[in-house]
Amino acid sequence: MLQKLLEYCQCVIYILVMLQMPRDLEKKRWPLRLLLIIVMMLMLHCVDMTQLASCCRDGGDVEQAIHLCRRSIERLQANMPTSSVRLSAALNDLGLCYYEKGMWREALSTLQQALTLQRESLPSVHPAIATTLYNIGSVYEESGDVMKAVALYTECLEIRQQTTLIHLDTASVLMRLGTIALKQQQYVESKNLLLRSRD
Repeated sequence: MLQKLLEYCQCVIYILVMLQMPRDLEKKRWPLRLLLIIVMMLMLHCVDMTQLASCCRDGGDVEQAIHLCRRSIERLQANMPTSSVRLSAALNDLGLCYYEKGMWREALSTLQQALTLQRESLPSVHPAIATTLYNIGSVYEESGDVMKAVALYTECLEIRQQTTLIHLDTASVLMRLGTIALKQQQYVESKNLLLRSRD
């Protein structure tokens, strides 16, 4: 119970910083905001470390995001197999953190673990699988293994074309493939892919 309370306090402090509480201190509104945050967290009765990790990563604090992702993964692994989808999402987030830090080996290993869990627990054409394939492809591309990146982007594109209604998801994969083709001086292929991304 004490550990849970300490985690709530840590999360409240982080959220207050994210909400720019110092500005509210002048206006004397911070007690109400703090109370609302605590009530909300008690109602949830758990802290979703993965969401906090995403906030940290988006805010540029990748080290804190990695720490929170690892804690989230530890909690979710204790509840396996009921939380395998959430665990794969947490692994995906951790992989993205490693990617942002340039830790290619760790990113690749973590993202492949996420993909394995997703393939075991989700339909074969699920958008989450496509996203993880895209992320793994990005790691391979950044680390210089363009052929593996192209294969993963292609598989991702096939899934997204079958399942997604969000045009930007498909367009981003086409743009990546077009850019790779351009770098390989495959100008006709590059042009076709980039034009398809605009449709």
